[in-house]
Amino acid sequence: MKVLIIDDEINICLSLKGILEDENYTVNYALDGSDGLRKTEAFESRRF
Repeated sequence: MKVLIIDDEINICLSLKGILEDENYTVNYALDGSDGLRKTEAFESRRF
């Protein structure tokens, strides 16, 4: 399963990313909404 974390706090993103990867999720993060939208498009088309 893929997860995209969007939060402006890098430490929160990295903490959640580590936890979710330990549970075998594919994880990426964005630090703002516009980057999140770009990554959502890539997410859906597998270019994550």
